[in-house]
Amino acid sequence: MKQPKRHSSSGFTLLEIIIVVGLIAALAGTLIAALARNDEAAKIKIEQQFLESGIRAQLMSYRLHLNTYPTTAQGLQALSEKPQDVGRSWRGPYVDRKLVDSWGSAYQYRFPGEHNRSDPDIWSTGPNGIDEGGLGDDINNWGE
Repeated sequence: MKQPKRHSSSGFTLLEIIIVVGLIAALAGTLIAALARNDEAAKIKIEQQFLESGIRAQLMSYRLHLNTYPTTAQGLQALSEKPQDVGRSWRGPYVDRKLVDSWGSAYQYRFPGEHNRSDPDIWSTGPNGIDEGGLGDDINNWGE
């Protein structure tokens, strides 16, 4: 008596496919989260470098022409638009755009500084956008 031939299936079962898709999704989620953290860390590092040295040349040019930094009331806007009370010594604009941080918020500025004795205090409100006076998650040019 002849026995019927058994057909072997060489494909994947639905359960195996679901498991593989689930593993891929979990790995992709982990990778995306890690990249997002690295992106935020990169933005913070860029902001720190900008506040420590990137804005310095523009402020020094302003100071060279006017013998002082912009006041707190004038703010960093004095680098792009001539303040009313500076006379003819202003030779700007010293920057060609409004100064905003990586998260789209305007930089905070204070002169005379509370943390820098002879230089202005400048800070970004950081990722959360909340002004904590240069502290907390704020990024500043005085290193706290």
